[in-house]
Amino acid sequence: MREQVVETVARGPAGERASRESSLWAHPGLLAVCIALPVLEVALLWWFGLSSALGIAPGATAPVPFATFHDLRWLMVYHRSWAGFAVEAAALLVFRSGLTALLVWLAWPGGVARPSVTVLLRNAAVFTVVSAVLLMPWVALLFGLAVMPVSWLFFAAVPPVLAVGLLIHHGAVRSGWHVPAVRTTGWVALTIAVLTMSGAALSASPAGLRLPVAAAAGLFNAWAWCVNVLALRRVPRRAVPLVPIALALLLAVVATGAGLGFRASVSHHGTTVAPAPDAAGGRPVLLVSGFGGHWDGVQRRWLPGDLDERRFSYRGQGPGGRALPYSAADTQLPLPRLVGAMRAQVDTLSRSSGQRVAIVAESEGALVAKTYLAANPNAPVDELVMLSPLVQPARVFFPSGGEQGWGLASGWELRQLGDLFRDLSGADMSADMPVVRTMMDHGPAVRGLLACPLPRTRQLALFPLADAVANPHPSQIGIPSEVVPAFHGGLLANDRIREAVSGYLEHGRVEPATVWPVAQEILRASAAAWQVPELPLTVNPAWSGPSGRSPSCDAMAASLRQWLK
Repeated sequence: MREQVVETVARGPAGERASRESSLWAHPGLLAVCIALPVLEVALLWWFGLSSALGIAPGATAPVPFATFHDLRWLMVYHRSWAGFAVEAAALLVFRSGLTALLVWLAWPGGVARPSVTVLLRNAAVFTVVSAVLLMPWVALLFGLAVMPVSWLFFAAVPPVLAVGLLIHHGAVRSGWHVPAVRTTGWVALTIAVLTMSGAALSASPAGLRLPVAAAAGLFNAWAWCVNVLALRRVPRRAVPLVPIALALLLAVVATGAGLGFRASVSHHGTTVAPAPDAAGGRPVLLVSGFGGHWDGVQRRWLPGDLDERRFSYRGQGPGGRALPYSAADTQLPLPRLVGAMRAQVDTLSRSSGQRVAIVAESEGALVAKTYLAANPNAPVDELVMLSPLVQPARVFFPSGGEQGWGLASGWELRQLGDLFRDLSGADMSADMPVVRTMMDHGPAVRGLLACPLPRTRQLALFPLADAVANPHPSQIGIPSEVVPAFHGGLLANDRIREAVSGYLEHGRVEPATVWPVAQEILRASAAAWQVPELPLTVNPAWSGPSGRSPSCDAMAASLRQWLK
């Protein structure tokens, strides 16, 4: 009956007045709140030097559930105990529920009776809890991305976040599991695009434009709230419970796809290229695979040209200096042990050849090689080629099991997800594997290590384009680099990349790319809105390594020598 009255009013002059009152400019309170909070967050992040998190700020007043997603990312990084997590989670629930109810109230169209404050708060509180539960696993994966910046984690986490937003966005205004309206779904898709673009602009724009960009993002948020509330205020005639089914299917597809994708990425490490001929006298090259690979101990030829190619063994050397076969479990060993194995194998290869060695290393192997060379400046190595190197690892922290510290709940959730992933794919992705633990415990010594020069070794980094989504600071890469159109891992399975690496080792140069570095910057900036904030190096007493917000390369090298001796 009330809907009929509203429709009757809408046909006359009073309806025209209600329509005018429902325009964006008729909601000054909505505009003020939606614009002020992103601007305030950008100002605070700017003041405290957390520029890598600027892209997150527009989500502060975004239509739900993206605002909940904004809050969860801060919560999962910035808590130090279970009690602290519980208090912060309760504060998040109160704050986000109250703000959501306020924004719905402020966006309610003029001339139409608003629901009571009690109803708005109840709907907002239930929606905040439900959306937080649905989003929490994907936030944990993005937290894992900040620990180990591998783009596969981004591609596994962000699409489900977007799908959850498309499926449940109506819940804060209109309760129930019915299918959302086509019009509001379109606005949610537009919201995703605007969050991405505003995050990119904040990430890439000069400092003087940051506050105007944040204000523009808040203006759009107000517009989106106004349109969505206007479209969703009526209760549908039929409520079809398809949303839970869609969410369950989404989880199954992502879990299965993640397992298959990981298997495909590590399968390249075992690819047979060709038997290794006797290349005595050729330039000695130590080839280092990445995480999860395995090797049967048979030397095979990967790179063309006159190269004396040897495979690095994560397990170490046997009698006579022969590299031992290794399994995927050996790639999980602590970083100091892997660096020791590399030192021994480089020394053996250099002595037997009478020459300085070139290292071609991928992913985790690149981290091991860079750590080894930074801590051993007199190592007999004159060339380091890094494929899919890890940029800015250990940007967040979680403690070992049974201990307290920053990111405690995130570490627990990563362990649960690792167990689930192992059950689905058979691959061990434990959050407590020794190589990850040792890397995280020494975050100040490894976070900025990639950009450091090496006094006696030339460097080249080849970044797969897809890894741009995992790298928040590509402009800080202080070494020669190129971008190739590929996903993370398995670059040596690509003939063109093998030829490029071989050509670089022989002639000291690679053919410069033209389009791909630009595409990398665009992709990196576009991913800024979906990252988790980093934990500053100065706030975590559990971190071992050089002190200060941005340790120098000399300080990082000294810390590594002390750690690895």
